[in-house]
Amino acid sequence: RGCALPIFVAKEEVWFNHALLFHPSELPDHIKTSLASFPKEEFPKHCIHGNGDEIPDAEIAQIKSVCLSNLVEFDWQKGDVLLVDNYLVAHARNSFTGERKILVSMFRCQD
Repeated sequence: RGCALPIFVAKEEVWFNHALLFHPSELPDHIKTSLASFPKEEFPKHCIHGNGDEIPDAEIAQIKSVCLSNLVEFDWQKGDVLLVDNYLVAHARNSFTGERKILVSMFRCQD
């Protein structure tokens, strides 16, 4: 499957994949060292190009750089709500202390 998907509402292709999440270069160093004797396909995190070739660390570093250069952060205030379109926006969170409430709703857009 390719890394670009047609988006139902926007009617355009967007880059959509989990390369940063599953590439071995994103593992902590102590885990990479522990896994050095195993084949990469047995790693807890592993992803490859659609043709089966390994994704070089340098390509992942470039993807990470682009993602970080487009990072948007904001200070949450009590009562804030965030709606995320998983197809159009990559999302994550920084560490924090305190309580949080997560409400999730998933749906598929229809043409």
